[in-house]
Amino acid sequence: AEQSISCSHERSTKLFTASIRHSLSQHGSQCFFRAVPCPSYESFLRGECLNCLPNICPIMGLEAQSSMSRGVHFLNTTSTPDFCGL
Repeated sequence: AEQSISCSHERSTKLFTASIRHSLSQHGSQCFFRAVPCPSYESFLRGECLNCLPNICPIMGLEAQSSMSRGVHFLNTTSTPDFCGL
């Protein structure tokens, strides 16, 4: 399968849809698509941005607007259809 390193708007809609499905899951999903505030992707990859205080790390999806956090955030996803990167 060919992979693109460019921004994928199609993938973003799939990720958002998956985040909604997980939040509405009747099966006790453990995936929350939690993002952490971090100044750069490099810092995120080095594990320098792991502090998630209440209301600081927003959950991607319908409830994202209720977060008090502002700025740049990162989260892990996977390439499989549920995309959950815990």
